[in-house]
Amino acid sequence: MGITDEAYWQAILVERLKKAQQEQQERIKETLDSTVLGNCSSTFTVSSPYAGNLTANLPHLGTPLTVKHGHISMTSKDLDHEAAKVSLEVLSNMWVMRWQDKWVDKEELTEDDFWRIAFVRLENVNKLERHILADNMQYVYRIIE
Repeated sequence: MGITDEAYWQAILVERLKKAQQEQQERIKETLDSTVLGNCSSTFTVSSPYAGNLTANLPHLGTPLTVKHGHISMTSKDLDHEAAKVSLEVLSNMWVMRWQDKWVDKEELTEDDFWRIAFVRLENVNKLERHILADNMQYVYRIIE
């Protein structure tokens, strides 16, 4: 006794919908990540049958804005930090000086504000590669040279 044709096609349809939903969520995230947020205050919702609802609140300039990337975040207050002011080349060189080409645990990056901010900046310009350790489901990162 096997699976019926109807159940088989339904399973394929479900898998296609899941894939379309994931692609839609990635496109929305990329669009939000690449959008330059100015001095505005509004709330918008992106709704899709594939992506669900995604709501973003764009705060006033003085309110902290959180930028989440890989579960590590940076607020608008962090823009005054030294790590937000130096060039990406300097951050990349500092990363190499500290960790060479070794994989760095996400927890180690979040312990210090400097490296948390540096991580967000380097990750946003695709200077870091990410790998997940299967044994403990932990992300590790290393510099791309």
